[in-house]
Amino acid sequence: MVVKATAPRWLTLQIPRQVAELIGLDARAAKAWRRIAFLDRGPGVVRVIALGGPASSAEKEPQLARTLAITTPSAGLLLKLPSAVRQHLGLRTLPRGLKRVQGTDDLVAWMVPEPELERVRQEGVGPGVHVYLTKSVFPAPRSWEESEPTD
Repeated sequence: MVVKATAPRWLTLQIPRQVAELIGLDARAAKAWRRIAFLDRGPGVVRVIALGGPASSAEKEPQLARTLAITTPSAGLLLKLPSAVRQHLGLRTLPRGLKRVQGTDDLVAWMVPEPELERVRQEGVGPGVHVYLTKSVFPAPRSWEESEPTD
């Protein structure tokens, strides 16, 4: 189930508050405890896990075997999407603006399996919630405007 779909236009992504809560990422924590890992879960899909928080490093170590990237979001939960993750998701990048900074018109979606999201709704957030990031299959907002007839 899609929790949030966003457009990382300048390849900067904000982790939605609900997603941060689901993975146990505390934006108020010290920088060392805000690290997240992006794990390869097959073509076009990454799992996102927080490396700080309640579970110990030893518990998370088996999951880290297929790590694409590790990064530290800001206190505002902003991060530059790592190039290995962009490539794995198949995001198309292009230079934009006067300085030709890399950007994308692709959308991404934060997803959680529906049974897990339902469990969270009934019991509250607990360990083991799987959060995935994927290239969104939704059309870009610009294409919606272009599809409307002009009168």
